[in-house]
Amino acid sequence: MAVVATSGMTLFSYLLSWISKEKFLETVLLNQLIFPFKKEQKKHHIAGVGVHYAVGYFFSSIYC
Repeated sequence: MAVVATSGMTLFSYLLSWISKEKFLETVLLNQLIFPFKKEQKKHHIAGVGVHYAVGYFFSSIYC
């Protein structure tokens, strides 16, 4: 359920980013925190996706 909930939130963020032309993508923002000097090269690095889903799993385990 954690993967489904996190994926749903991610899809909503992508939709909101596309509509408003702003940066609401959690994976990209996490990558900018993890790799502050390589913003363009590591735009969709697996580390940001991993952290995003790990936090999603953490919050899902707390709420259930």
